Amino acid sequence: MATVIQRGDTPTSREFFMVHEELDIGKGGFVQLQNDGTVIGRIAEVYKANEYFEDAESVSEMDVRQKFPVDDWEVSIAKVSIMGKFKEDMIRRVTKSPRPGTSVKKAKSELVREFLGLDENGLELGEVQQQNLAASFDMTDTLQKHFAVLAQSGAGKSYSTSVMLEELLDRQKSPAIVAVDPHGDYTCFAEDENYMDRTKVFRDQNISIAVKDLSADQIAGFFNGMSGPQREELNEVLRNLQRGENKDFNLEDVENRLERKEMNDKVKYALMRKLRKLQGMNIFGRSNSPSKKDVEPGKLNIIDLSETIDHQKKQIIAAFFTNQFFKKRRQGNIPPVLMLFEEAHNFAQNSAPSPSRSIIEKIAREGRKFHCSLGLISQRPVKLSTTALSQCNTQFILRVTNPNDLEHIAQSSEGITSEVKAQIPGLKTGEGIVIGEAVNYPTFIDVRTRKSKESSSGEGLEHALEEWREEEEQKSDDAEAFM
Repeated sequence: MATVIQRGDTPTSREFFMVHEELDIGKGGFVQLQNDGTVIGRIAEVYKANEYFEDAESVSEMDVRQKFPVDDWEVSIAKVSIMGKFKEDMIRRVTKSPRPGTSVKKAKSELVREFLGLDENGLELGEVQQQNLAASFDMTDTLQKHFAVLAQSGAGKSYSTSVMLEELLDRQKSPAIVAVDPHGDYTCFAEDENYMDRTKVFRDQNISIAVKDLSADQIAGFFNGMSGPQREELNEVLRNLQRGENKDFNLEDVENRLERKEMNDKVKYALMRKLRKLQGMNIFGRSNSPSKKDVEPGKLNIIDLSETIDHQKKQIIAAFFTNQFFKKRRQGNIPPVLMLFEEAHNFAQNSAPSPSRSIIEKIAREGRKFHCSLGLISQRPVKLSTTALSQCNTQFILRVTNPNDLEHIAQSSEGITSEVKAQIPGLKTGEGIVIGEAVNYPTFIDVRTRKSKESSSGEGLEHALEEWREEEEQKSDDAEAFM
């Protein structure tokens, strides 16, 4: 049991201090007290106080510990931020300050669960800090209005996202998942015996875009500029091919038609250069891979771009399939789907236009109506489209120390108070804050240990060096054996 004390200008309707010698709960823990209803507060900071050590001169002049019973006067004090109260089975704002001397106790877990809006049957990502309570979030609240996972490199954003993917794949009812993965962080699901039957990986050699599904506007969007005449000529060629007997055409067929077509030479050669550049990417063919047949409920499709160096190629792949699956979802041809973007700032930059940015922003604005959810994972929030990020109504924030990133996060989320913002840089790896639609109040969590096999991309430098040395020795042994 603890007791509210009078200190400075407190207690107020926003905060109070308490002596909590017998209360076994630290910073971040939840407490409750009676004050025109059951008030819920969170410990913002803890202090130690001792009157014998208040006077610096006295401490320096004598050995206080030998002359006085100083240990008997040490007291533990906590600062508590008031969050709200239960009254008449409703959560309400606190408008009256608690009285000094009011008893305070550790909040009951079921009370905290209801207050935070957690769901016992939701996505269990870990534990609420200091509470021994599952951090379990309603799937619809989390996904339907989009979410973002924001953290600097090494803070655990891909690990935390993998935990969420486990939760989705383990459920009987969950959406289809399409993950655009620039570094192969999630391909480990295809190697894990518990998830390999629900995971497909599409790499450079088996990613294909059906040219017949492309419009002149889409192809124009793959480039920074395409003139009106170029677009008109290309549109006419595509339209004629789509009307012809061979509707299953490829990029070479388009080039052949353009070559034979009478038009301005400058327009023709400019168009041919663009199409040959696309041809050199080796991703354009007669069918789509992944296709709508791959997008099934409870299945994870990973578009692995880790072998792709060409940034424009990555943009084109992300733009086409995002647009394709959003279109199919609006038509009802695929189930509800989660489009997940790792390193999202590379696909939806805040300042520079890109082929994939416009469709990501469109899903951010309109996807909720069609059950097409968006998940953005980024280590550089300041570079991420403000339009897209502001529409992510749930944010999972791990450690971020860059001031520009912190400010950008704060501006994009109404739930980040100055107190919460101040704690973000001090988060340890695996600690996070959940803010937004999935919770009633900002919630500090410890991310649970993942069940699936971890990606080799997270291996340490020493391990990578050892693997390289062993591979080189094996090559040398093989060469000697061959000789």
